[in-house]
Amino acid sequence: MDNETRESRTAMTHSSLSSLGTVDGGAATVMDSLRTAVGAEGTIVVPAFTRDVADPYPLSVGVPSNDVRSSRDAVPLWQQELSSNMGAIPEAVRALPGSIRSQPPQASVVAVGAQASFITEEHRLGFATSPDSPFHA
Repeated sequence: MDNETRESRTAMTHSSLSSLGTVDGGAATVMDSLRTAVGAEGTIVVPAFTRDVADPYPLSVGVPSNDVRSSRDAVPLWQQELSSNMGAIPEAVRALPGSIRSQPPQASVVAVGAQASFITEEHRLGFATSPDSPFHA
């Protein structure tokens, strides 16, 4: 692949560091390899789901019991800086300077690179996995 083709690539990567075996340098090495693969003007996108930001009793209706209320009160508030549950590689990408996280807390993505703003800006809360989301690009 020539550099001209590679320079504008976007790679959406769902990965597992442990499935790669032993990697010298860990998630940082994988992330650096992804950056090399997409080139200086390319973009890396990773899922950054936060399962912890969810109703622990989604089927509970009516006035909640004290246990349900207590569990719901313990759910963390959504913040862009909240760690993802997706593993070491997405966390390494999320921690990069210039990375941008989309809004849907349970189906967010983090992007870094030339197209990061474009990929994340229209990812709306009510349409987290819609045809307009980064998952269908």
